Amino acid sequence: MQPFRGVDVLDLTQSIAGPACTQRLATLGADVVKVEPPGGDAFRDLVDGSMFATFNLDRKRSLAVDLKTDEGREIVQELARSADVIVESFRPGVAERFGIDYDSVRAENPSVVYTSVTGFGQDGPHADYPAYDPVIQAMSGLMSVIGYPDRPPVRIGASVIDCATGANAAFMTSAALHEVARTGEGTHVDVSMFDVAASWMSYWAADYLETGEVATRHGTSFGGLAPNDIFHAKDDEPFYLCAVNDMLYERTVRAVDREDLLAESRFETNEDRYEHRDALKTELESTFREYEREALVELLTDAGVPVGPRRDVAELVEDDPHVEARKMLVETYNRWTDEPVETVRLPIRTTDWLPDLEGCPPALGEDTRDVLAELGYDETDVAQLLAEEVVLNEESGPRS
Repeated sequence: MQPFRGVDVLDLTQSIAGPACTQRLATLGADVVKVEPPGGDAFRDLVDGSMFATFNLDRKRSLAVDLKTDEGREIVQELARSADVIVESFRPGVAERFGIDYDSVRAENPSVVYTSVTGFGQDGPHADYPAYDPVIQAMSGLMSVIGYPDRPPVRIGASVIDCATGANAAFMTSAALHEVARTGEGTHVDVSMFDVAASWMSYWAADYLETGEVATRHGTSFGGLAPNDIFHAKDDEPFYLCAVNDMLYERTVRAVDREDLLAESRFETNEDRYEHRDALKTELESTFREYEREALVELLTDAGVPVGPRRDVAELVEDDPHVEARKMLVETYNRWTDEPVETVRLPIRTTDWLPDLEGCPPALGEDTRDVLAELGYDETDVAQLLAEEVVLNEESGPRS
């Protein structure tokens, strides 16, 4: 499945959100030219190179060019004139200084889909603010509902806003390409991390606007619903149980032969169960601890109860049979450590197609010569640009 085969994408992004967008486009067939400064993407070395290895797999080509030079700007401007899609993650106003903002590009390339991936969007009082994932978690209110009520808020321990922003940007870019095919008109797609995170607070915002109640933290549970929390089986093995209505609660207690709890007035309704959630947890966990975790999870699953083991990353990648069955791990290469590595694939598939993502991310500027040749630069021109350090071209190394 390669719906974007023949689509030329100019990737002017760094970090995670933008690269997560262009990785999806590349996986689905687009020719993605990733433009990097001479120092490389700012995230090439973070988490020992694992971030770059995950979001810049083998279908991207790297062009290292100095946009602070006239010659460097001309190279990128020329690429922009023929691109079907441009994805950029500059703060508003920066692209304009390089002559590669939407209005400048559209003047010569009216059908271009120009996708801006930023922290706060193209307008508003915070548009110029720099932003990383945890800052957005804090400012959107998301962090205020993560953690325990008697402790300070905490961040989600993965770059979830970055990844979700990249997915939304890829979706909107795809929609805009469909519109180009229909009307011939390009557009400027504006996707911000803040908007994405704020949208995740939608039901809490709706509840506040209706009741005036401010959502807060509930630890591993969820406000107003019980049993809905981390429980423990034999040997203190943790699992999550989500029995959030009368039907699921009844299934749970019947599965473990605790029908006596159905006769308890303090556990009769969901409101009752939440009010007496600590007592209910004590009752249930005293029974759950009689079971091996895997056996208990299987028992409750067979009863139709949403439940699953609470895993750490080692258990996820080494012990989870579903990860293996779904072929979620793919081989790639870590440029920073100069070692092969496995990562979790993007969640993109059909019932009869799974993208082949095995390969190696590009070395910094690995494809500079090829991209310049495609633009019509001869070897003399390229040698001059390399000598003047306008562009950089590294050896490719181990890339399949």
